[in-house]
Amino acid sequence: MIKQFRTFHPFNIPLLILGALFLRFVLWDESLAADLSFHQLYQHLLLDHLPALQLGGGTHFMLSLSILIIQAFWFNSIVNTHNLIGKASFLPALLFIICANLLNSFVYFGPVQVLNFFVIWLLNEFFKMYRVQEIRPLIYNAGMIIALGTIIYTPFVLMLPLIWISLLIFRPFNWREWMLGLLGFLTVFFFLGFYYYWNDALALSQSAWTNPVGLAPIKTFNYWILLPLGIVSILSFIQLRMNFFKSVVHIRKSYQLLFMFFLMALVSASPKFGAMSNHYLLAAAPLAVLFSYYFMHAAKKWIYEGVFFLLLASIFIFEFFPDFNFF
Repeated sequence: MIKQFRTFHPFNIPLLILGALFLRFVLWDESLAADLSFHQLYQHLLLDHLPALQLGGGTHFMLSLSILIIQAFWFNSIVNTHNLIGKASFLPALLFIICANLLNSFVYFGPVQVLNFFVIWLLNEFFKMYRVQEIRPLIYNAGMIIALGTIIYTPFVLMLPLIWISLLIFRPFNWREWMLGLLGFLTVFFFLGFYYYWNDALALSQSAWTNPVGLAPIKTFNYWILLPLGIVSILSFIQLRMNFFKSVVHIRKSYQLLFMFFLMALVSASPKFGAMSNHYLLAAAPLAVLFSYYFMHAAKKWIYEGVFFLLLASIFIFEFFPDFNFF
């Protein structure tokens, strides 16, 4: 299977769509319509009076699946454009779909799934920094993207340091560039403040950001899923290390940024902000790039095909038997 997706053949497009449907079909259930929690967006826009979004199970399933497929192909295009795995292929889309199905909570349509559009957009802006001469629009845009994401989902604000981390990685120090990211971030909140003022709600705006959102903290999940994930991660780091210093500077710097992006996605899962286990979906994009690099460059077919089968099998086991435990 991996050999097929190593190519950039158009036949892989329907295969990816069928694969995404196959991975999620076992979760087609009316109960999936239960959690469409855009509480933070409603709270930040002072729209708590609006009724919760209600969708039928089939509509919810198709909406979530459509978003996943669109994100996978957009993500694939960006990885190929920046040549992050050395050859154009559909592996990034395949691995993005795999990573976006690791936990059952990842399939719920909600703010975190929508935010993956912002994650992919943000990564594209960062990857451009090394190649363009004038990066000030990119930095300003990155600040605005993070601000918009923060309005939808509060923990996304902790991604703001990534702007300065990316500047450290890709550019020599320039204090004007460092200020532009913050300026872009504050621009969005300036207009948000004007929105509060226009609606005579400045007194309520503070509580909209300081009161805890009514969500349960991070839910526990079956940690056995981390076993196949850890195996693929170790193999991917070994493969990347073998070729790291043979790669061009842009690729090396891009993987340094992806590593920091992955860490920030994990660190930003703060229970204080009401984050749940689906928060880790934000780490799917950087993880998918790393896995794609391994499956593109691995030499022994029986190893990489076996590891891929193990990863797929673990997803199905924990979808059908979420409480499964070896002991």
